[in-house]
Amino acid sequence: MIISIIGCGQSAKDWHKTPCDLSIGVNDCLKFGHQTDWLVVVNAVNKFTPKPKNGYQDRLFTITRSRPKRFFCHNGAWKQYFTNAELLQLYPFRGTVKKGKITFSKTSPFVAMNLAYEAGATDIILWGVDFLDHPNVKDKILKSELSEYKRLFDALGGKGIKVWIGSQETVLKQYLPLWSGTIAVK
Repeated sequence: MIISIIGCGQSAKDWHKTPCDLSIGVNDCLKFGHQTDWLVVVNAVNKFTPKPKNGYQDRLFTITRSRPKRFFCHNGAWKQYFTNAELLQLYPFRGTVKKGKITFSKTSPFVAMNLAYEAGATDIILWGVDFLDHPNVKDKILKSELSEYKRLFDALGGKGIKVWIGSQETVLKQYLPLWSGTIAVK
C-alpha cells in the first residue's frame, strides 16, 4: 500500500498529482488546495490562531475547512471542530516501531508516518516535510529531529517499508530516494 504523507512545506504543492492508496495530511496542509483522506494534528488548537510569528495566518480556519475521513489528535479540544476526532495515545520514539504504539518526536509528520505504518504501508512518500524554513525546527533542534527521522526510516526499513521523498526540495534528500512511480531515482 502506497501512502503519501503531506506536510506543510512548499514541496507538498503538487502531492495530489501522484497516485496513492491513502493520503495522510498534517495540520493545515489543505492550504495546497486538496483534501487528504486522514488528517493528523498534534498541537493544541491555539497554536494555529493568527499571530505575529506566523504572519497573522489563520491556520485554524484552514484546518477546520478540512474534511478528512479520519481526524487524529491527542488533545480533546479538537472535538469541538471534528466531532469524530480519534484521540491518540503517543509514546516517545525509542528507535523502534510496533503495531498499536504511535510514537512521536518534535514534528507532526513523524506521527503521520507511524499511522502509515499502522495502516499497512509498504511505501511511504513524504511531501512537504522539507525542514527548509520551518519556523520552530532549526539549528540544534533540526539536527536532533533529522537524527530521529533517520532512526525512524531505519526502523521502518527493518519492517520492509520503503520511505521516499516526493520532491528534491527537502533536506531529507540526503537520506531518502526520490519517488518516481515504483522506481527510486537517485
